[in-house]
Amino acid sequence: MVFMITFSQFFLPALLLGTFGPVAARMALCHMSSVGATMGSMSAWGTAGALVGTLAPGFWLISACGAKGLLTGVIFLLAVSGLVFGPGRVVHVLWVLAMAAGVFFASGGMGDVAYPCRLVFQESSNDVIAADSRYQFIRVYDDDSPEGTGRRVRVLMLDNLFHGYVDLQSPGRLEYGYERMYRDVACKFHGGRGQVSAFFIGGGSYSFPRWVLNQWPGSNVVVAEIDPMVVEAAHSALGLAADTPIRTLVMDARNATDGLSASEHFDFVFGDAFNDFSIPSHLTTVEFAWQIKDHLTTNGAYLVNVVDEYRSGLMVASLTSTLRQVFKHVYVFCTGVKGVKNKRDTFVIAASDTSRDMSLWLPGHTTAFCGSLLTEDNLKELDRKCGGRVLTDDDAPVENLMAPVLRTSSDY
Repeated sequence: MVFMITFSQFFLPALLLGTFGPVAARMALCHMSSVGATMGSMSAWGTAGALVGTLAPGFWLISACGAKGLLTGVIFLLAVSGLVFGPGRVVHVLWVLAMAAGVFFASGGMGDVAYPCRLVFQESSNDVIAADSRYQFIRVYDDDSPEGTGRRVRVLMLDNLFHGYVDLQSPGRLEYGYERMYRDVACKFHGGRGQVSAFFIGGGSYSFPRWVLNQWPGSNVVVAEIDPMVVEAAHSALGLAADTPIRTLVMDARNATDGLSASEHFDFVFGDAFNDFSIPSHLTTVEFAWQIKDHLTTNGAYLVNVVDEYRSGLMVASLTSTLRQVFKHVYVFCTGVKGVKNKRDTFVIAASDTSRDMSLWLPGHTTAFCGSLLTEDNLKELDRKCGGRVLTDDDAPVENLMAPVLRTSSDY
């Protein structure tokens, strides 16, 4: 299905665009005497154009214009080129006008003539932000609380994943189920220490960093967030104060961890950098887990969440197996109070050298905990599914491990 969709959309345009090179080469040869110099020059300019076309979108054009804006710009340039240089210009003009009319009316028609570009590029009238960064599509909009409380919240979506909910009237309120699991597990490890030191791998909506500051005032909170536009969105649309005590390192989390001083230790490290089905493989490996452990206090804990399906379970199983190589105690939680189900879920893994009694959260418990602990039988089943795989810097095929989840993504 993926092949057929891609083929139907790209084959004909790629075929037609591929005709430029031979035609240009023939025209050049008609005006040049040296075949070798002519073909070498053509090849050099083609390579230079390919380099610019590869680097400019990734480092500048996509974040400046957005993916849709960039695509529209290319279409516009091709249309103008055809009008100026191509034969059969009357047919070309009619075709371009028909396509432009189709885009216009599909985007809202005459409902808002004054803002055709906004209609084309805006996802919804509720959007506060809708923009492409260098890394992902960022969307912030207003909606009702997913908990059915009747409260209005700001929703952060990164690509296709709901990444955070923020109540602007109460920024420390946790709306996401896995964040409430983070909260309860963190309190279990906290042990009444008062202020804590916490390092966050990924900032997102900054909901949980703000909860930490609200729960334990005066805490040292450091966030490593690779995407500067996510940080900007948190400040401009998600209520993160400009003078927040949260220290943000705008860089890849592994680079940020490498840059920490040897004496800097944290009570908690929270991993929340996995976006939809795109998982940074270098943040899943045993080498990275050892780096995290080197910056944890004696009783510190590393909490990380991952989206997976228990019926396949390859990603959560491999990550659990990997963390068991580094930490003495590893606990895995699902969002179902009655236990794990054979469907997509957000799992929370807690790893530490200090044990905690989690027996009150076994499946079927009657506590306020919004999830449940996977049993030893569940963990053995996961280990069997992944064959005890340990992810390393040399072998972390996260795309293959997440493939079963991607194949069933349309079911949710």
